[in-house]
Amino acid sequence: MTVIELESWEKYCTEIDQMQWNYRRQYEGVDIFFRGQSNFKWQVETTLERFSKTKWTIRKYFQVVHNCISKMGNFKDHTPNAPNIFDVKRELDNYKSKSLVEIPKAISFYLTYFRHYGFPLPL
Repeated sequence: MTVIELESWEKYCTEIDQMQWNYRRQYEGVDIFFRGQSNFKWQVETTLERFSKTKWTIRKYFQVVHNCISKMGNFKDHTPNAPNIFDVKRELDNYKSKSLVEIPKAISFYLTYFRHYGFPLPL
């Protein structure tokens, strides 16, 4: 991992613009996202990899998320209607790409909500 120390917000923005330009040339049509981590010593891993010793498949992970949704009570303006796990699996089956995984729409709200409160994600 390369650490780049910058002296100002303006230099940060310039560096990010350059990284995005280089990235887009290499990976046409794929957006780049930047996000920080709580500890600069962490490797570039997902929270799931960092805090779990289990090897996860996407299907196994979504099954755990589905089970959590099923056990949730109501929360702020949303009554959890757990998506049918077969709908989630059908969406996974329809993906054409083997290198990129799209989050099934049936479960995306819950992943965002769970991650906001510290639930580990494979992203």
